[in-house]
Amino acid sequence: MTAALLPLLVLAACGDNAAGPGGLTEGEARELDEAAAIVDAQRIDEDDLPADLRQDTGE
Repeated sequence: MTAALLPLLVLAACGDNAAGPGGLTEGEARELDEAAAIVDAQRIDEDDLPADLRQDTGE
């Protein structure tokens, strides 16, 4: 049975598992960067909002 599990353990060790800054793998960090880019692309400029929906910055 141990011999049957050995190939699975070797395959599990392969891949994008190296933890980088913040404890994330490179793949996880890349996915978060892609998600952040999507959020930024969908962000609406405050100047395009009606005046009653704009945040008061006190300026």
